[in-house]
Amino acid sequence: RFGAAISACEKGARWQHALAVFAAMPRLRIVPNEITCNAAVSACEKAAQWQHAIALFAAMPELSAAPVIVTCCATMSACEKDAQWQRCLSLFASLPRLRLAPNVVSCSASMSACERGAQWQRTIALFSAMPQLRVARTAVSCGVATLACEGAAEWQRALVLFAAMLQLGIAPDAQACNAAMRACEQGAQWQRSLAIIRAMPRLRVAPTAIACSAAMSSCEQGSKWQRAISLSTTPLLDVLDCIAAEVGDR
Repeated sequence: RFGAAISACEKGARWQHALAVFAAMPRLRIVPNEITCNAAVSACEKAAQWQHAIALFAAMPELSAAPVIVTCCATMSACEKDAQWQRCLSLFASLPRLRLAPNVVSCSASMSACERGAQWQRTIALFSAMPQLRVARTAVSCGVATLACEGAAEWQRALVLFAAMLQLGIAPDAQACNAAMRACEQGAQWQRSLAIIRAMPRLRVAPTAIACSAAMSSCEQGSKWQRAISLSTTPLLDVLDCIAAEVGDR
């Protein structure tokens, strides 16, 4: 009953109410279990209340509620939302002690926290460790790694990661494509920029204003404005719409 009530609060984005219900359980002589703890942590995670999420997670052993990977991932995701990369990595490092195996969510949350905290080396270290941890690389993890390198102006590394993603048969998402396009812009790699934007429909990624702007900037830096115009000879109507919008804003 209490687990359902806390879950309802979580789904309704009422994290304060979720914590109030959780706090009322001991007064009613009801011991919280893994289900209620997980629901309370998840409510905090969705609201980016990382302090409360960590406090709940830390209290689980005292409540004789064994932490499960879902609860740990929710706590890490709460930290990731506020770029609390040190805390996220600390939680990640505690997994073996808790006899929990890292999974895609925990790895992606740790990488994203490091990326948001401008810790691109740590992001890449986690990404590189995924095969050893027996965690499959996904479009999300590849995209975060590419984004981290691009954000640190490591454009060559970003493009290597993007190329590796394609070689592994992992379909990039919009975030990865945007990061790769901005990396091309940083390195004035107009040929690669156009190649990526032309490949986006085949990759089932809708061209975005960010990608179009980066392509135009890359061509401009390479004095290849004609190349940007040549996009009109391709069936990429979405790209043209983005370019038109970009020009209109200027």
